Amino acid sequence: MGEKHCEIFNSYLKEYNFLDPIYWDSQVTENTQHVFSDKLLMFVVSTLTAASMGFYGLALGTSFRRDLGTVYNRFLLEIQLLAEDGANIMIENGWLESPPKVGEK
Repeated sequence: MGEKHCEIFNSYLKEYNFLDPIYWDSQVTENTQHVFSDKLLMFVVSTLTAASMGFYGLALGTSFRRDLGTVYNRFLLEIQLLAEDGANIMIENGWLESPPKVGEK
């Protein structure tokens, strides 16, 4: 999902002759050994997901371009669905309490 978002934003940059930014994962190694626990990684991913929703919301509120506004809205929806999947994974593993639901006592 992140690569797709970057490709779409890069297409806007190329349209106005701006250079492509360098990807953040250019220094990732090929190591397959587990260094961190699944619980810690899910916490970090959920925190970064929440931050990205905030950044897209800020961008949506400060952008005057309608074409980018629709892109931000679409990306927010995609990230919200990803965040829901992550929350469900954490609930299933007992790492997060299930939030109260409407109509429950």
